[in-house]
Amino acid sequence: MSEALPMTVGVARDAEGELYVPAQQVTTLLRRLAAHWRTWGEETAALDTGTVHALVDELLEVADQLDVECIARTRPNPEGGER
Repeated sequence: MSEALPMTVGVARDAEGELYVPAQQVTTLLRRLAAHWRTWGEETAALDTGTVHALVDELLEVADQLDVECIARTRPNPEGGER
């Protein structure tokens, strides 16, 4: 299989100790995993290409949905309040 996928993700902790990762880093991670997995389907005969591509498509769909939700939350609310 392909070599490891290097990536650093920034994590923040709030006053209550909850950990947070920026959404943009999560979507980047999902897209990089999808690209990495796609090569597995192309390089490794032991893996079913259709299954790999279905998994890749699901990762990309989750990344797209996160982007849409983040965009919706960061747009100004025409009624004057926060979303």
